[in-house]
Amino acid sequence: NVTWTQTAATYTAIDNNGRGAQIGSSSSPVSSFTLSTSEISGTITKITVNASMASKGAAKLSITIGGKTVVSERAVTTTATDYAYEDLSLSGEIVISFSNTASKAFYIKSITIEYIPE
Repeated sequence: NVTWTQTAATYTAIDNNGRGAQIGSSSSPVSSFTLSTSEISGTITKITVNASMASKGAAKLSITIGGKTVVSERAVTTTATDYAYEDLSLSGEIVISFSNTASKAFYIKSITIEYIPE
């Protein structure tokens, strides 16, 4: 039950093939997209983003927690993949960013955050 703030996207939808939330399309691509939240109170130990891309190697995933970079520009594949980062001990605002250089959609199927409450 986390509320996310997102940058505006020209096209968003739910993909009918089970890939999750669709961000952008070939006719209305999105070059960057960011989700952020400050609602997690506690120490974040793991974050997993399940994402995929309609065109191989065209999207990159970056994550920061409390201003600390967890991952910077990891390539997103065309297969839905869990991009998991664990053994963390961070707190603060979570920012999940996608950059996209192709005129294709990318998809976010799920975001899972494990944390130790305050």
